[in-house]
Amino acid sequence: MNPAEYFISLVNTDFDDHADVPKLLQSYAQSETRRQLADRIEADRKTLQHLPDIEQPSPSALRQFGVLMYRNLVNNVRNPGIYWIRLFMYFCLSFMVGTMYLSTNDDLTEEDLVPLLFYVQAFLLKVRYINVA
Repeated sequence: MNPAEYFISLVNTDFDDHADVPKLLQSYAQSETRRQLADRIEADRKTLQHLPDIEQPSPSALRQFGVLMYRNLVNNVRNPGIYWIRLFMYFCLSFMVGTMYLSTNDDLTEEDLVPLLFYVQAFLLKVRYINVA
Protein backbone atom coordinates (compact mmCIF):
# COMPACT_ATOMS: atom_id res chain seq x y z
CA MET A 1 0.00 0.00 0.00
CA ASN A 2 1.46 3.35 -0.95
CA PRO A 3 1.69 6.11 1.71
CA ALA A 4 -1.21 8.15 0.32
CA GLU A 5 -3.61 5.21 0.41
CA TYR A 6 -2.38 4.28 3.88
CA PHE A 7 -3.19 7.71 5.28
CA ILE A 8 -6.54 7.82 3.48
CA SER A 9 -7.50 4.47 5.00
CA LEU A 10 -6.19 5.62 8.39
CA VAL A 11 -8.36 8.73 8.55
CA ASN A 12 -11.41 7.21 6.85
CA THR A 13 -14.22 7.83 9.32
CA ASP A 14 -16.67 5.39 7.73
CA PHE A 15 -15.43 2.55 9.91
CA ASP A 16 -14.99 2.20 13.67
CA ASP A 17 -11.28 1.46 13.66
CA HIS A 18 -10.16 4.76 12.15
CA ALA A 19 -7.54 6.92 13.79
CA ASP A 20 -8.26 10.04 15.83
CA VAL A 21 -7.84 12.61 13.05
CA PRO A 22 -7.63 15.77 15.20
CA LYS A 23 -5.00 14.11 17.39
CA LEU A 24 -2.99 13.13 14.28
CA LEU A 25 -3.14 16.70 12.98
CA GLN A 26 -2.15 18.19 16.31
CA SER A 27 0.71 15.74 16.78
CA TYR A 28 2.06 16.46 13.30
CA ALA A 29 1.75 20.23 13.75
CA GLN A 30 3.84 20.03 16.93
CA SER A 31 6.37 17.51 15.65
CA GLU A 32 10.03 18.14 15.02
CA THR A 33 9.70 16.37 11.66
CA ARG A 34 7.26 19.02 10.42
CA ARG A 35 9.61 21.82 11.48
CA GLN A 36 12.57 20.16 9.76
CA LEU A 37 10.56 19.61 6.61
CA ALA A 38 9.37 23.23 6.58
CA ASP A 39 12.97 24.43 7.01
CA ARG A 40 14.19 22.22 4.15
CA ILE A 41 11.40 23.41 1.87
CA GLU A 42 12.19 27.04 2.65
CA ALA A 43 15.91 26.45 2.03
CA ASP A 44 15.15 24.80 -1.30
CA ARG A 45 12.93 27.72 -2.31
CA LYS A 46 15.70 30.20 -1.60
CA THR A 47 18.29 28.28 -3.61
CA LEU A 48 16.02 27.63 -6.58
CA GLN A 49 14.54 31.11 -7.07
CA HIS A 50 16.69 31.81 -10.12
CA LEU A 51 15.31 28.80 -12.03
CA PRO A 52 12.29 29.23 -14.28
CA ASP A 53 9.05 27.65 -13.19
CA ILE A 54 8.37 24.32 -14.85
CA GLU A 55 4.76 23.81 -15.73
CA GLN A 56 3.72 20.20 -15.80
CA PRO A 57 0.74 19.45 -17.99
CA SER A 58 -2.21 18.07 -16.10
CA PRO A 59 -3.12 14.48 -16.89
CA SER A 60 -5.84 13.93 -19.43
CA ALA A 61 -9.33 12.89 -18.43
CA LEU A 62 -8.65 9.43 -19.84
CA ARG A 63 -5.49 9.09 -17.74
CA GLN A 64 -7.31 10.22 -14.59
CA PHE A 65 -10.11 7.76 -15.31
CA GLY A 66 -7.58 4.96 -15.81
CA VAL A 67 -5.80 5.70 -12.53
CA LEU A 68 -9.08 5.80 -10.61
CA MET A 69 -10.25 2.55 -12.19
CA TYR A 70 -6.94 0.88 -11.32
CA ARG A 71 -7.13 2.06 -7.70
CA ASN A 72 -10.73 0.87 -7.48
CA LEU A 73 -9.71 -2.53 -8.88
CA VAL A 74 -6.86 -2.85 -6.37
CA ASN A 75 -9.19 -1.87 -3.54
CA ASN A 76 -11.77 -4.43 -4.65
CA VAL A 77 -9.14 -7.18 -4.93
CA ARG A 78 -8.01 -6.38 -1.39
CA ASN A 79 -11.61 -6.45 -0.08
CA PRO A 80 -13.46 -9.23 -1.94
CA GLY A 81 -16.18 -9.40 0.73
CA ILE A 82 -17.71 -6.22 -0.65
CA TYR A 83 -18.85 -8.13 -3.72
CA TRP A 84 -20.70 -10.66 -1.54
CA ILE A 85 -22.37 -7.88 0.42
CA ARG A 86 -23.37 -6.16 -2.79
CA LEU A 87 -24.72 -9.41 -4.25
CA PHE A 88 -26.73 -10.08 -1.09
CA MET A 89 -28.21 -6.58 -1.05
CA TYR A 90 -29.25 -6.74 -4.68
CA PHE A 91 -30.74 -10.19 -4.13
CA CYS A 92 -32.78 -8.79 -1.24
CA LEU A 93 -33.87 -5.86 -3.38
CA SER A 94 -34.97 -8.19 -6.17
CA PHE A 95 -36.85 -10.40 -3.73
CA MET A 96 -38.65 -7.49 -2.07
CA VAL A 97 -39.61 -5.82 -5.33
CA GLY A 98 -40.67 -9.13 -6.84
CA THR A 99 -42.91 -9.99 -3.93
CA MET A 100 -44.51 -6.53 -4.00
CA TYR A 101 -45.94 -7.27 -7.43
CA LEU A 102 -46.28 -11.05 -7.17
CA SER A 103 -49.73 -12.33 -8.10
CA THR A 104 -51.13 -8.85 -8.56
CA ASN A 105 -53.67 -8.29 -11.24
CA ASP A 106 -52.62 -7.97 -14.84
CA ASP A 107 -54.40 -4.65 -15.24
CA LEU A 108 -51.55 -2.63 -13.73
CA THR A 109 -51.08 0.72 -15.40
CA GLU A 110 -47.93 2.76 -15.71
CA GLU A 111 -49.06 4.86 -12.75
CA ASP A 112 -49.20 1.72 -10.63
CA LEU A 113 -45.54 0.99 -11.37
CA VAL A 114 -44.30 4.40 -10.19
CA PRO A 115 -43.99 3.22 -6.55
CA LEU A 116 -41.89 0.31 -7.78
CA LEU A 117 -39.50 2.61 -9.61
CA PHE A 118 -39.35 4.98 -6.65
CA TYR A 119 -38.60 2.14 -4.24
CA VAL A 120 -35.80 0.75 -6.39
CA GLN A 121 -34.18 4.18 -6.86
CA ALA A 122 -34.50 5.04 -3.16
CA PHE A 123 -32.86 1.75 -2.21
CA LEU A 124 -30.01 2.23 -4.65
CA LEU A 125 -29.40 5.75 -3.35
CA LYS A 126 -29.39 4.47 0.21
CA VAL A 127 -26.87 1.79 -0.72
CA ARG A 128 -24.67 4.37 -2.42
CA TYR A 129 -24.61 6.76 0.53
CA ILE A 130 -23.89 4.20 3.20
CA ASN A 131 -20.62 3.48 1.36
CA VAL A 132 -21.11 -0.26 1.15
CA ALA A 133 -21.67 -0.44 -2.58
